[in-house]
Amino acid sequence: MARTADDAKNLTTIERALRLVTDVRAGEGATALLLALDVFLVLGAYYLIKPVREALIGAVHNGPRYKSYMGAGVATAIFIAVPVYARLASVWPRKKLILRVSSFFAANLVAFYFLGLTPWVKGELGATVFGLGFLLWMGVFNMMIVAQFWAFAADIYTEDQGKRLFPLVAVGASLGAIAGSYTVKSIVQTVGTLQMMLISATVLVASALLTQVIHGRATKGKAEDAPPGAQEKDAEKGDEAANQEDKRGAYSLVLKNKYLLLIAIFTLLFTFVNTSGEYMISQLVSDAAKEHEHTKEAIREFIAGYMGDYFLWVNIAGLVIQLFLVSRIVKYAGFRVAFLVFPVVALASATMITASPTLEAVRVGKTTENSIDYSLNNTVRNMLWLPTTRRMKYVAKQAVDSFFARLGDVFSGAAVFILVGQLDLGVRGVAAMNIVLVLAWIYVAWRTVNERDRLAKEHPEHIEGNVRI
Repeated sequence: MARTADDAKNLTTIERALRLVTDVRAGEGATALLLALDVFLVLGAYYLIKPVREALIGAVHNGPRYKSYMGAGVATAIFIAVPVYARLASVWPRKKLILRVSSFFAANLVAFYFLGLTPWVKGELGATVFGLGFLLWMGVFNMMIVAQFWAFAADIYTEDQGKRLFPLVAVGASLGAIAGSYTVKSIVQTVGTLQMMLISATVLVASALLTQVIHGRATKGKAEDAPPGAQEKDAEKGDEAANQEDKRGAYSLVLKNKYLLLIAIFTLLFTFVNTSGEYMISQLVSDAAKEHEHTKEAIREFIAGYMGDYFLWVNIAGLVIQLFLVSRIVKYAGFRVAFLVFPVVALASATMITASPTLEAVRVGKTTENSIDYSLNNTVRNMLWLPTTRRMKYVAKQAVDSFFARLGDVFSGAAVFILVGQLDLGVRGVAAMNIVLVLAWIYVAWRTVNERDRLAKEHPEHIEGNVRI
C-alpha cells in the first residue's frame, strides 16, 4: 500500500528522522526503536563475552584447533536443546518464554564466573576443560537467544512491515555489537576477563525485561495469546489435521517443507564457510600472541584485545552498511540481489586469502565479509521468516538458526581436522576449500529465492501478513 500525504503529516519528528534509514510510517517508530534497543542489548550481551571465549580458548595449547573440533559437541547440545525449547514454546506464553529463557542463560553466566575463580581452572587441564565448556555453552546461547529475538520481531510484524522496518531494527544489533566490542577493548585489562560474564548477564536480563514492555505494546493490553509454539488451526485442513501437525517436531517441520529445507541448507553452508574463516583468524592471532607474549594471562589479554579490536571494526563497518545501504539495496535492487551479495563477497574473500594466507589478508577479508554478514545478510535472512506461521517462527527457526547452523560448524571442524591436522595444508588449504563451498552456497541461495518467489506468486496474500505457507 502506498503511503499517502495524510500518512506523512501524521509522522512524528522521530519518525521523520528514522526515514533516513528506511520507510517508517505513522505510528511505527516507537515500537521499532524499542525492538532496536532490545536487540542492542541482546547483541551487546553476546559481544561482551565473545572475546572472552576467544581468550579462554586461544590461551590453551592447540586451542583454535580444539575450537573447530568442538563443533560436533555444540551441534549435539543444540540437537537436544531445540526440542526442549520447542516444548517450552508450546506451553509457555510468549512473554514468559522469553523472560525465562533469557534469565536461564544469565544465571549460567554467573555460574561460569564463580567456576572460573576456582583453583582447578588455573591448571592446564582445568583451563582447557573450562574454556571448552564455555565454548560449548556459547555455541548454544548465541544461536538460541538471537533466533528467539528475531522470531519475536517477525511475530510482531507483517511481511510488508518487516521488509521496511527490519533494516531499522537491525541497526540496534549493529550498535549493540559495537558497544559490546568497545567495552571489552576498553575495560578487559582493568576489570579482568571473567568479570565480563557478570556484565553480560546484567545486560541480558535488561533485554528480557524490555521484551515484556514491547510485548505489552504489541498486544495493547489484550489477553495473553496462545503459546507461540502451539499449532495454529487451519480451517481448510480441519482440527484433526492441525493436531497431527502439532505433533511434528522442530526438525520434522524443516525437513518436510521445501522452503524451510532450502533455508536450512543455506544456513548450513554459510555457517560452514564462516566458521572455517573464524578458524583462520583465530589460528593466526593465537600464533601472533604466543610469539609476542610468554605468560598465559598475557596471551589471553593479547588475544582478547586483538579480537575485541577486530570485532569493533567489523561492527563499525556493519553499522554503516546497516544505516545507509541495507534498506536501499532491498528496496531498489530487490530481495534477490540483496540475498546474493554476501556469498559473492565471501567468494572474493576466500579467493584473496588463498592467494595470501597472512593475518593481514585474513583480517581484511573477514572484516569485509563479516560486516556484510552482520548487516545485510542478517537482515535478509530474517526476512525469509516473515511469511511463515508462528510455530515455524519459534520452533522451526530455532532448529535452522541453531542446529543446522551448528551442523555447519561440525563440517568445518571435520574439514580443519583433515586439511590442517592430517594433510598439514594450513590456512591456505582451508581458504581454497571455502571457494568450492561458496559456489554451492550461491546455488542454494538462488534456489531459496526462487522458491520464495514461487510461493509469493501462488499465494500473494502471504506477502500481506503472517499467514501459513
